Amino acid sequence: MSKKIKQGNLEGNNKKKYIDTFDFFLIGDENVGKTCLLNRYCNDFYTSYKKKKKKPEIFVLSTLNNYQEFKLQFWDLQFNQEDLYSNQEIIKKSDGIIYVCSLNSKQSLNNIIKWNKILEEYEDLSKKQKMIFVNKNDLDEGIEISEQDIKKLCNELNVASCKMSAKTGNGVKKGFTEFIHRAITKVYNYDSNRNKDKKGKQGNNKEDCIIL
Repeated sequence: MSKKIKQGNLEGNNKKKYIDTFDFFLIGDENVGKTCLLNRYCNDFYTSYKKKKKKPEIFVLSTLNNYQEFKLQFWDLQFNQEDLYSNQEIIKKSDGIIYVCSLNSKQSLNNIIKWNKILEEYEDLSKKQKMIFVNKNDLDEGIEISEQDIKKLCNELNVASCKMSAKTGNGVKKGFTEFIHRAITKVYNYDSNRNKDKKGKQGNNKEDCIIL
């Protein structure tokens, strides 16, 4: 059951503050900077202090897309297999997934495949917007992930990626903006005419694998 409002009914809902609500969540290894990225994007705030989360934390903001206002809820969850089970309702109702890794840990990039497989046990991911955020782009040394590594994973999962730094803020706004636009467009098909020209007669649902 879709909770989305059909595009043809948008005009009748203009009196509401929000046309729709989108739920997203971040997943990745510990210490890759998931909470830091959310704080940087939603609150323009950064701290290296780490606190243990006893329950899911929600970051809420709104965005305009194609002149319509949408409410966005980013779920910051503490993930392990037990937590995934207890948060499966959040996973099922979500509209998009952001996989997070850090440049100084190639294992965190490789584990995205593991996280993806675990999530597939709970939900069909084909209808959800997905993207990879590569954090800690401010590092000058200790880098373990190459552009080739990122592109290979993007091609394997058929997703786009963005390199960014929660510490400096570099690339954070750009990455989140791209992800949000893709997620909303996936539902409301604002670019359907343009995409139709791109896809041609055969049709191709594969996303461009880009590194922003």
